[in-house]
Amino acid sequence: MKNNNKNQSLESLSVLVVDDCSTTLLLFKQQLKQIGVAKVNVVTNYQDALQSVGAHRYDVIILDYHLDRTVTGSQLASLFYRRKLISRSTGLLLVSGDTSQEAVLTGLSGHVPHFMKKPFQASDLAKRLVQVYLDQSALRKLEDKLSLIESFDERGLVHIVTKAPTAILAESYVLQTLVRQKRWDCLKQWLSHSPTPVHVQKLIAQAHLQAQQGDKDRALHAVEDYIRDNPLAIHAMDLATQFYIEADNNHEAFHYAHLAFRKTPSISARAITAARLATELHKWDKLLEIGRAYASSLSVADVTWISSMLVYGKCLQRALTKILAASKRDGFVLSIQEIFDITYQRLSSSQCRSMDLYKQLFLIGVRKEQQRHREAKLILIKTVLPYIDDVATIPTCLLIESFFHLHFYQEAWFAEKVADEIAKRNMFDEETEELLGEYHRYRGLETEPTPQENRLSSIVIS
Repeated sequence: MKNNNKNQSLESLSVLVVDDCSTTLLLFKQQLKQIGVAKVNVVTNYQDALQSVGAHRYDVIILDYHLDRTVTGSQLASLFYRRKLISRSTGLLLVSGDTSQEAVLTGLSGHVPHFMKKPFQASDLAKRLVQVYLDQSALRKLEDKLSLIESFDERGLVHIVTKAPTAILAESYVLQTLVRQKRWDCLKQWLSHSPTPVHVQKLIAQAHLQAQQGDKDRALHAVEDYIRDNPLAIHAMDLATQFYIEADNNHEAFHYAHLAFRKTPSISARAITAARLATELHKWDKLLEIGRAYASSLSVADVTWISSMLVYGKCLQRALTKILAASKRDGFVLSIQEIFDITYQRLSSSQCRSMDLYKQLFLIGVRKEQQRHREAKLILIKTVLPYIDDVATIPTCLLIESFFHLHFYQEAWFAEKVADEIAKRNMFDEETEELLGEYHRYRGLETEPTPQENRLSSIVIS
């Protein structure tokens, strides 16, 4: 798609625009028509966007960052991928008049590598669409080459990276893939001939390689130096958190985890990591602060919200067992209710039903910790058993939590009914995968994790 035939190339693109402002959508349609894009669909909410993406193939999807009160464009993009509605062949462009630190960092933390500030001229939009399309084409070619595990075509990969409009984006994909595949020899070979200057994903890849070679201290120092020079490098903060957890230094791990979370409070994984570390360190005020910030940023498009709330609730339960002074406990309980109230305000009506069940399971857990078993079982009978003919509607993580309580209080028939439903499920987020492992070990269906695996899984959500 060269400059001299840019208009001809734009004519072939199929574009979806998602924005909650009808005036903005009208302007988008005019600009896209002006630059030669003929196939354009527009929608005003995330529900219509999901339906449209499920029914049509788009070359590029343009997403407004602030879609409505409870959904961002970045979160919607993640939902597209989670539901497998789009693949590497679809380019994503996030647009917003909000260029605050949180908006940009959160937007670029997920699946959307391109951000554009509103308002903009039609000519600027044309240039960016070409860039998005060509970058996505490069990523698709890289994906094909890197899927061939038995070979490593470095020359071919370098050619694709250097020809991409955003070479750092293309190289970042190569580096992330090699780290995920644990192809350390290939990663070492690539880094020795890397065609780009230092950037955060290159630093992270180098740190992983150094750690594999037994020089984790050097790797950690390099990451911390990079963060000092680049205080918005949240992915480097994630790695520093991981390295410090592995070194049993939860104080420093919390420093970086909390720093990353504060910059992107709607990211569930960072909220859970920070909350777990706060719990390990008995930082109860920080634990409540994390809960308030996460609840205030919760998105109805975040399919991990209920499993994240469940894990966060276990942190709260542990805190309640450690806080002995009655006056402090009372204040802590009031703060928990405040967090729950904030959460309800962010949810849809169907999600509120899941939240209702979660609250009762949370209360059962608290009563069990307090050895108040009669009260716990009464709550179980009144709130969980009514779902006996409706278990298919319960989120998997809540099914697993329900099973533990039902089995503990010897409600064997319902426990087996729940177990049968869990066995039918086959799609889980990372938090639910962890709960599922605990469930399988409990039932003797899986071996116990190693001590290191157990320690890391209790804190880190990567």
